[in-house]
Amino acid sequence: HWPTRTNGLPADETSEVLLVTAAVAAGAGLACAVLVRWIARQRTAQASLHLQIQELSGAIRRLEGRNTDLQATADALVSERALLEQRTDALSKTLQHIDQGILMVDRSGTVAVYNKQVVTMLDLPEELLASQPPFSAVLEHQWRSAEFARTDRTLQDFVRAGGIMDRPQHYERERPNGMAIEVHSQPLEGGGIVRTFTDITQRKLAQMAIERAALFDELTGLPNRLALLRALETWRNAPEGTISLLSISLDRFRLLNNARGHETGDQVLVEAARRLSSERAGDDVVSRVGGDEFAVFHVQRGDDSEPEELPKRLLKRLEEPYVVDGVTLSITASIGVVWADAEASPATLLRQADVALSRAKDAGGDQVAYYTPSMTVAREERFQLEQSLREALGANTFTLAYQPIIAVESGEIVGYESLLRWVDPVRGNISPATFIPIAEATGLIVPLGRKALVWACFEAASWPNERSVAVNLSPAQFERGKIVETVREVLARSGLAPQRLELEITEGMLLEQTGLVLETMTALREIGVGLTIDDFGAGHAGLSYLRRFPFKKMKIDGSFVRSLGKDSASDAIVEAMLLLGKRLNMRVVAEGVETEEQLEQLRRMRCPYVQGYLTGRPMAPELARGL
Repeated sequence: HWPTRTNGLPADETSEVLLVTAAVAAGAGLACAVLVRWIARQRTAQASLHLQIQELSGAIRRLEGRNTDLQATADALVSERALLEQRTDALSKTLQHIDQGILMVDRSGTVAVYNKQVVTMLDLPEELLASQPPFSAVLEHQWRSAEFARTDRTLQDFVRAGGIMDRPQHYERERPNGMAIEVHSQPLEGGGIVRTFTDITQRKLAQMAIERAALFDELTGLPNRLALLRALETWRNAPEGTISLLSISLDRFRLLNNARGHETGDQVLVEAARRLSSERAGDDVVSRVGGDEFAVFHVQRGDDSEPEELPKRLLKRLEEPYVVDGVTLSITASIGVVWADAEASPATLLRQADVALSRAKDAGGDQVAYYTPSMTVAREERFQLEQSLREALGANTFTLAYQPIIAVESGEIVGYESLLRWVDPVRGNISPATFIPIAEATGLIVPLGRKALVWACFEAASWPNERSVAVNLSPAQFERGKIVETVREVLARSGLAPQRLELEITEGMLLEQTGLVLETMTALREIGVGLTIDDFGAGHAGLSYLRRFPFKKMKIDGSFVRSLGKDSASDAIVEAMLLLGKRLNMRVVAEGVETEEQLEQLRRMRCPYVQGYLTGRPMAPELARGL
């Protein structure tokens, strides 16, 4: 039951109050619930907003970081751009200041880059390249300017085809003005090329100078031995006609050098080269192969005259007098000739021509000798003989024989001439006429001549009489043998009186060595040694030599003695020599006396002394010692 009155209110009012109160309570509860829910939602929203704020802050911080990175990137880009501009400027300056010309053609065929050197080096118009023309326009301009006139056909065809390849390329060419350039082309990835041009003119000139030094003689300007061998090889690869190879040497040139000096010798060589060149015809090659030796490679044509005419003509041309510094010199020459075919190598041909030349010289010079196979055999024998000569010199297998010199009236022996003898274990007796020239040519005559001098002086010192001993001297001993010092030493060691030693000098030695020989002979005379001119009349020396040189004795060459009574001219020459010797206070000895008729003729001419097989053959030392 509801109470009827509450707090003094009527029951109905109380109910209303209660109802209102309940409604209020219910509304308040509802409001509270709503409020709670709202507060909860607000809290949720606030948390979400806080989270969003946090996320936004993170995003802002990230954006700030990115902005910093972007700013750093921008700064780096600015720096890189500045550096790139610096590098571009440096590259541009480099391109304009390097020695090479540079041209870049892009993939479209347009000239994209060039420098001023390529403009200058190739004589290209600046305005043409500045317009960035097609590369074909540059080539067209070069064709009109005859830029490739001095190039070969292969390069010209390459340029006509466009002048660009898809692989690296290198070549050299010569410009119309004579400049030599080196061209390098490097393809670019994707198309186009970079081409560089280098001026190599100086390098080419240097190469030419080196090649010229390698192929040409500096003194005469003639091709040298190597160039001659190349010319022979070229002919051998494509033979046309027949050829002859001439090996040429000036006779006694070494003596001329010693007497007149190398300057005079050089002038003679230059003149000889000029004369040989003046006789050159067609494809002939005139070369200097060394020293005083020349060679002529002559191509024989169908219209040539007799093949023997060329060497004869050259020999005559070379023998014309040489005038050097106002002095006239007479010089002869020797020539060796070989006929060539394509089977023989150039070196073989030159060797064969040299063999023929040696034969001409061995025969006395001033002549032409033609190669035959037998000469090679003789040359080999000579070589073997030279080897044996060296061995014999070391083994002391040489001996001296002594040929007496006789006083015609009394028949008394007044002295001996010492003569070298060599008995080879295999070959037996070898003539001095065979081994002496070899010894002189090889220089072995110097030690051999010293031995002969020592043996002769010691042998003569043991003789029980005062007879003289004569020793022959070679030109090589005057040049390299220190003959004055050697004579002093040998005389002192042997105890032989200087006046008992006579040194025989051939007339030919005087021809070109006047200065050296005169100085040496004067020194020898001061020692007290007697000097004899040997083989007088057989050489080319003039009578003035008898006045200039301090000779004590003269020997008449045996060729005149053998003609006595047979040739009136020889009789007159011998009589003149005898009279000349008497007037010059020189003792005269006639060599080569072999018959009683010759001896009687000399006796009638009042020749004081003779030497020869008739009056005494060369004998062993012990026999000479006992006479």
